[in-house]
Amino acid sequence: MNAAGYVRVSTEEQVQGYSPEAQKRSIERCCTGQGWDLVKLYMDLGVSGAKPPTKEARPQLWSMIRDAKKGIFEVALVVNFDRISRDTADAGWIRKEFEINGVRMAETSSPDLDSRTPTGKAMYGMKAVFAELERELIRERTKRGMAEGKEQGKHMGRPPAGFAIGEGGRLVLDNRGVKVLSLLKRNPKVNAQILQKALEIKKYKDAWTLLRSVKAHAGDPSATPQIEAVPPVSTGPQPPST
Repeated sequence: MNAAGYVRVSTEEQVQGYSPEAQKRSIERCCTGQGWDLVKLYMDLGVSGAKPPTKEARPQLWSMIRDAKKGIFEVALVVNFDRISRDTADAGWIRKEFEINGVRMAETSSPDLDSRTPTGKAMYGMKAVFAELERELIRERTKRGMAEGKEQGKHMGRPPAGFAIGEGGRLVLDNRGVKVLSLLKRNPKVNAQILQKALEIKKYKDAWTLLRSVKAHAGDPSATPQIEAVPPVSTGPQPPST
């Protein structure tokens, strides 16, 4: 019997150590134990299970569904059904797409499970419900944590251009931010073109973003230089001091 494996890991799961390599090894061991031929392995990396099964959002899952229509494999194998989707509606649609093409879905821990049978459908459906519930709970906790962080004066999310996250979760100027602020103090009329040349920034857009970011956040009391001073940046010939 031919089997195909599907591996998915989100960015957060990669950080937590839910590695694609571990999923791949589990699928390979299962196929060996069952005497199945693993004809293809599909891997969507850094992709949330909430994403729809479209060519743009989940290209490898999309390819897997298309290959199922060609009769390339009879078993779609995953480590856990939550790898398929964390949305109950999408999970149901995916199961039906495999079923109408004669493909059953199974987990490496339960290779005999057939998602086409009443019991298999029930198990698959329940896992889809709990996968979506877990996703919603994580989202709720994240929102609550971000709200609490903002109340404590912490910067939540990725730091803007020219800044880094310092002690206590507050914004601090990084090396480029310090240089930009130094230029602005000497010449408040510095524009993106001058900044691009002074800091040797390749793209004008990056210089514009950096300048705008420092101007927007440097007035925040938490966004103060907390790193060693850098040498002054030259913007060209300066008038002699009087």
